[in-house]
Amino acid sequence: MAISVRKDNPFTTGYVINYTQGDASLERTPIVYVPSVNDRLHVVKKYDTLWDLSFDYYGNSKYWWVLADINDIINPFELTSNTNLIIPDIARINILL
Repeated sequence: MAISVRKDNPFTTGYVINYTQGDASLERTPIVYVPSVNDRLHVVKKYDTLWDLSFDYYGNSKYWWVLADINDIINPFELTSNTNLIIPDIARINILL
């Protein structure tokens, strides 16, 4: 059975692992970051969220997971103030094109 997902879905790079006991797991490959001259740097402020930053920079809050992948953020609900986030050039993220 083939499943299709929208390109703004984090599981665009997803795959299913089927285990011998009949269980299955949905996994995904994180984005590989290649720096670009069009990347930006954002200093995290107290109330920033990945969803808000994604909307501010890309016009779509559903790309929050791109920011999480590129910046090695494990918990997207916890951003540390005064840290730098790379905001990658969305045009260079070829899985989204």
